This record gives sequence, structure tokens and C-alpha cells, in this order.
Amino acid sequence: MKLDRASRVYASTLEFLSITGMILISLAFALYALELLPTSVALERVTELWHLDSATFADEAGISTGWSWIDSIFTGFGISFAALELLAVFALVAIGRLIPVYVKEKDNWYLTIVVAQVVVFLVAATGILVVH
Repeated sequence: MKLDRASRVYASTLEFLSITGMILISLAFALYALELLPTSVALERVTELWHLDSATFADEAGISTGWSWIDSIFTGFGISFAALELLAVFALVAIGRLIPVYVKEKDNWYLTIVVAQVVVFLVAATGILVVH
């Protein structure tokens, strides 16, 4: 099967970033599990709470929500969380890599869709629009 340029760029970028992400997640978890970094939430406590929804989990574990998680990035739990967050960012990077492809191909419909996806992702990540 012959893939178009955009499909090849997206697939190769996503493959590389997915492998990179899994390596980072594994390393971050090892740092957490081996207690090589100070931890804000004990590993045993996480396993007691992981069946909870995210808001209840954060409340019970005493961790920050929103962008304030960055304050704990140098803890075992924080670096594990940051590695997971990178997976979402990697998806955005893979989509964003399509912008120059569609500009070069003068494919304005797909370019519009990709730019809209990037904008929606970035607005959601900033927390500007909060729905309760």
C-alpha cells in the first residue's frame, strides 16, 4: 500500500514519539518505584486510590490539580505524571508536523483542520475554558 506524504510524516513521527514516550514513562516509573527521588505520594497509597476518578484521587492523595502539578515535578510521582503528560504533547507534535506538509502541498482544507486541532488542544491545555 502506498501512503501519501502526510500519512508517512504523521506515522513516522508518532512511531518515534510513542517509543520515546514509553521509554520515558518506564524510566520515570523506575525512579518512582525505586524511590530514587523524594515522593509526594507513596507508591502503596497510589495503588489504594487508583480506582477513584481523577478529582477524588487528587483530593485523597493531597496532590495539586491543573498546572500546579509542575511544582512537584522533581518528585517520583511528579516525574511519572510528567512523563504521562508528554504522551498528550507528543500527539500534538505529530499532528503539528502535518502543517508544513499541507502548506507545501497547498491543501488548505486539511491545513485548516490540522490548525484547528492544534488550536483546540492548546486552548484546552491552558485551562482558559473550564466546563463544570
